[in-house]
Amino acid sequence: AAAAAAAAATSGGAAAGSGLSTGSAGRPSSELGGRRSALSEELEPQTKAASTSDLGKGRTSRSSEPTTPTAAPAPSGRRSGLFGGPFHFFSPLRSKSQPPPTIAPVTTHLILENRPTNLPSKTPEEEKHHRRMVEQLMADARKKEELNVKNQIRLQQERCRKEDSFINSRSFWFETVIPHWDKKRMTTQVQQMVWRGLPPFARGKVWKLAIGNAANISPETFDNMRKKASEVLASQANSPPPPTDDGVDENSHEELVKHIALDIARTFPELAMFQEKGPYFNIIKDLLGAFALYRPEIGYVQGMSFLVGMLLLNMEEQDTFVAFCNMMNTPCLRCYATMDLAGMRAHVAIFDELLAEQQPQLHGILKNAGVRFDSFLTEWFLTVFSRFLPLEAASRVWDVYLLHGDRFLFRTALGLVKVLLGGDRQGLEFEDLMLNLQRIPRSFSEQKLFQAISQSALSQDRYLELYRRHTALAATE
Repeated sequence: AAAAAAAAATSGGAAAGSGLSTGSAGRPSSELGGRRSALSEELEPQTKAASTSDLGKGRTSRSSEPTTPTAAPAPSGRRSGLFGGPFHFFSPLRSKSQPPPTIAPVTTHLILENRPTNLPSKTPEEEKHHRRMVEQLMADARKKEELNVKNQIRLQQERCRKEDSFINSRSFWFETVIPHWDKKRMTTQVQQMVWRGLPPFARGKVWKLAIGNAANISPETFDNMRKKASEVLASQANSPPPPTDDGVDENSHEELVKHIALDIARTFPELAMFQEKGPYFNIIKDLLGAFALYRPEIGYVQGMSFLVGMLLLNMEEQDTFVAFCNMMNTPCLRCYATMDLAGMRAHVAIFDELLAEQQPQLHGILKNAGVRFDSFLTEWFLTVFSRFLPLEAASRVWDVYLLHGDRFLFRTALGLVKVLLGGDRQGLEFEDLMLNLQRIPRSFSEQKLFQAISQSALSQDRYLELYRRHTALAATE
């Protein structure tokens, strides 16, 4: 209608501008002007209705959705167009009396909106049902959000308390403890502070002192091993090393590179620091290669990257290498690194006896279900729980482990089994028990873990008695 009116006005304007005094049929220009005026008045309501209809449908222009024009009935008393033919205009999609739809706020759910006009309207019962559904969904969402907010507040408050404690303890560690480590390490105050968790600013220095350097690894040894490892790892991916007379496999170096690269990608993936493009990827690769060359009788064992990664997060590269080499000399880690089957059987037997003593019901459930303790102890001990536990909890375990030695590994294992399988586990099948032993529950917290560890007592004398007895028995099997 608007296009037709515009065309009519344009034609009239052109005629007037050219000085024509009569129309095509010889009518005077005044008569044509009067008919144009009357026709414009009659078309104006239809033009507005069509525009309102298009806006209600959300169309931006008619050109975007072409519609076939249809002939509309001429207004009353006029059966033809301006020049005697039928008058064409676009049919409105909505009736003139129907108001355009209102745009709902963005927070309104679609389920509460009215249906399009070409579909049946909702019944009152259906509308009430939809409203109840939305109200229930909103109530559940609010409860979940409130719970998340409470958890975030609790975690934030806990972090603030830790930060305040760390700030206050800075002078204590750097002025009182670290300079006099040999005298202060076994004092009650230091033991209690280590149990609560070392502050990050002192953790690396305390770990370095706790591990020591009994292997007497010099800076020159580290530099030589790292340089040699960098050359080997960079050159032997596609070329095997020359044959040797000591029985070493020709492809051992190539397999070493493949295993190290694969294991590094799995090391603390949530941090993305040890991935191929991460800042520590080449560093940890060189350190693991350097150790494999320094201790060829051990080489590389899957899981070592977690040990080196944990140290590297708290120490410099040279200190990490020295600490890792010395850790591999401790009885428990050396046993798993060298795959000493007799020693591994002894560790399983020690854990079996301790679990039967301290948690007999849980011990019976695992035994009756046929769960083998070495199926989870091997990974836990080899990585000192750094692969299984969250990073913060694993760091606290390392704090105490490096101070108390291997017996704390068994205390941690006893406490962790209690946390993972706590409650009524009677009647659980083998698959369910193993699933619980291989994943961290959402309700896990390091406070619960250390509370369970504190209830798993194991003195040094008792541990040494168990270790000697079961090591001797395992050697005869």
